[in-house]
Amino acid sequence: MFYHFLKLQFLKSLRSVSLGRKIISGIVLGIFGFIILANILAVGIGLPTIVRQITGSQDVLSVINTYLTFFFLLEMMYRFFLQKISVLELNHYLHLPVRRSKIIHSLLIRSFISPFNIIAVLLFVPVYFLEAQAIYGTFGLSWIFTILGISWSLHWTMMWFKQKFGDSALGMLVVFGIYTLGAGTAWYGWFNAGEWIAPFFDMALQSPLPALIVLAVFCISYLTTFLQYRKHAYIEELEQQKEKSVAVSSQSFFNRLGMSGDIADAELKLILRHKKSRTYLIISFIFLAYGLLFYNDGSFGLTDGIPVLSIFVGTFITGMFIMNYGQLFLSWNSPYFDFFMSQCYGVRSLIQGKYLLFFVISLASFIMALPYVYFGWSILFVHTATFLFNMGINIHIIIYMALWKPKPMDLDKSSMFNYEGMGAAQFLMGIPMLGLPYLIYLPIALLVSEFLGLIVLGALGVIGIIFSRDIAIMQVNRVMSDRYSISSSFRQEL
Repeated sequence: MFYHFLKLQFLKSLRSVSLGRKIISGIVLGIFGFIILANILAVGIGLPTIVRQITGSQDVLSVINTYLTFFFLLEMMYRFFLQKISVLELNHYLHLPVRRSKIIHSLLIRSFISPFNIIAVLLFVPVYFLEAQAIYGTFGLSWIFTILGISWSLHWTMMWFKQKFGDSALGMLVVFGIYTLGAGTAWYGWFNAGEWIAPFFDMALQSPLPALIVLAVFCISYLTTFLQYRKHAYIEELEQQKEKSVAVSSQSFFNRLGMSGDIADAELKLILRHKKSRTYLIISFIFLAYGLLFYNDGSFGLTDGIPVLSIFVGTFITGMFIMNYGQLFLSWNSPYFDFFMSQCYGVRSLIQGKYLLFFVISLASFIMALPYVYFGWSILFVHTATFLFNMGINIHIIIYMALWKPKPMDLDKSSMFNYEGMGAAQFLMGIPMLGLPYLIYLPIALLVSEFLGLIVLGALGVIGIIFSRDIAIMQVNRVMSDRYSISSSFRQEL
């Protein structure tokens, strides 16, 4: 049965109208994946040397055991965001005269064939041969099986978690909460979970008991995931998962701003109701904490001047949503772009409504980032200048580049490793958004004053905001001149 499902998947890919694009993207991703895995293997081979140089300890295994907990926390994070679930394909097979259990077992086993499941192998198997084998002999195999068992148990655990919570805000909060409690408490010295769990891995070097315990956990996690999938493996429930409804009031701030406000309100509801767009919005707000990586070292105070890197941080924090969501400016509306084409001022209201939505959400990000003033008043000046620059200059650059040959996309698909709607412009637009502020700020800051550089950035942003309506009309005219080719592109089957 597993072979038959693989054959069906192969035939499905072979008959796809986008076969050529998938082959090219697969080759590119395969090359990048090979490079990444090769680097991980190199890190695994050099890990004992790295540990000795950093810590000065000769007991490499003891040090690694102390930090294994944090490796699994990191693994939980990237599995949550990058690991795909197979439940989305169940509706293709449930009508067949095959037992539901066989279908689910086949899909789960196929999902296990993943590059994420060999990362732990590449990292820690070389450590076993270089360190553990010479000291503990075959008992060291128990240590390897314990690590791999926990890593592979996370595969099933995150599949169960994502099937239950999906890409909801609650699921992200739970994952980030666990990661923050585990890594944050150790960072600030409140509680080090790694030191408490390290004896379990130390025991695995001398006893097979930890490996047997982890084997039981692996079987339980697989069985739990299987039961969860089987419980919801019905056409009705799968359709209910697609028909997500989000309670959004029909009365909002946008309704008071005319037809463009109505479009912005509808766009916000679209963002909240679809998986991919909702993920972009949530990630934009999660990255508000990005500044803690730089501001927490105490070197960003007013008396110390304005570090060059703070311009990047301010642009990133206040413009994350513009970069994420704006890069696919019209692609979000590809399923019903013809509707706006049929309206008298449909395209114009759509573009102006998106401008309004970008401004409101970026303003909310700027307000939510105000607590960073705790680290110094200069941060508030940087965030204000970069926010104005994003609203007046960067937003127009992003939209201009996003309107270059927009492509269709499916809103219900996951955003991870999904390149629908992406083109060359989407991969390049981050360069001017993050680089242009430096081209303006650095010469003034180096030759005259850092604060004058911020004032110029903010002033240019204000000028752009004042003329934003005129620039938006230019974007509208550009879309209208290419409206037939855009509509034709959006009608293509993905």
